[in-house]
Amino acid sequence: MEYIYNSDLLQLQSLEQNLKVSIFGQDEAINSIVEKLMISTAGLSETNKPLASFLFTGSTGVGKTELAIELAKNHNLEFIRFDMSEYSSDHSVSTLIGAASGLKGYDEGGLLTNKIKEHPKSVLLLDEIEKADKIILNTFLQVLDYGTLTDTKGNKIDFSNVIIIMTSNLGANAKSTMGFGSNSSDNRNDEINKFLSPEFRARIDSQIEFNPLTKDMVKNIATKFIDELELKLHKQIKTMELTSNAFDEIVDQAFTTKLGARHIKKVINNTIKQKLAYELLFGEFKTNDSVTIDFIDNNFVYLFSNNSPLNNTNIFQTAYEAQEYAKANPGVTITRTEDGQYYKIKE
Repeated sequence: MEYIYNSDLLQLQSLEQNLKVSIFGQDEAINSIVEKLMISTAGLSETNKPLASFLFTGSTGVGKTELAIELAKNHNLEFIRFDMSEYSSDHSVSTLIGAASGLKGYDEGGLLTNKIKEHPKSVLLLDEIEKADKIILNTFLQVLDYGTLTDTKGNKIDFSNVIIIMTSNLGANAKSTMGFGSNSSDNRNDEINKFLSPEFRARIDSQIEFNPLTKDMVKNIATKFIDELELKLHKQIKTMELTSNAFDEIVDQAFTTKLGARHIKKVINNTIKQKLAYELLFGEFKTNDSVTIDFIDNNFVYLFSNNSPLNNTNIFQTAYEAQEYAKANPGVTITRTEDGQYYKIKE
């Protein structure tokens, strides 16, 4: 098997740590993935199979899709995603592997087979696998078993360097049943087992159940999203700071075990982004401004202040302004400011 990570073992060694920096509260899932990839990369897994195959289960918004994205990003692999709700009919298999000979689209090939042929080293995400037609699932039996998929032209597409990840929300809302030894995890597994055939489940390397979000996880995820927003503002030479009151209010509004990380983004959009967008477009939030966001008397309060060095009479915004000043004041030396953006009188 060709080594998927271009012989860079350092990437594999740091994979667990890197994933845990971006994905919070899912350490067991990350550990399982890293262990399987180490076995495959060392050449100790079964031959003629995908590099690894996983079934991610759990509630929506707990990090299943995000983990697949981060896995691809950490190794510079192509990330390929198929929303399986779009393949709920029996004829949709032709979209994936190509139309039959004589039918329209035969020469174009299939979306899946074309993608893997173009990017043989990739992370393939089959999102919400339970929404796919049974014929689609049977098609993937060949992939999981032999690491190949034959398209309608008879070409064998190689999946041996592909990490296949399937996600499912089946049983995510299952309630615990009364009785000794019964729990919601058992009920979730029952629903998955009813949908996926024993032959299909047996060919998957690992089924990994994701933990529901806790409040600490929500805090970490909210911090990540807010840091990303601050970075975008920083690129525009603007800064943002949240008080502890404002941050705690966002976490309180965002915390729910049912809606997951998507709800956290929605809360941040509603409480912060909409106001900042308006101020950036029509308000007073200008270059070198900073904003402090507080939560007082059940309202978010925004305090804008200008930190521009241009308030200093010894600072010039353009080279032309600096040159004109130097001409009018012989003997004055002009240099760049420390950040390299402006010009100043050398003291």
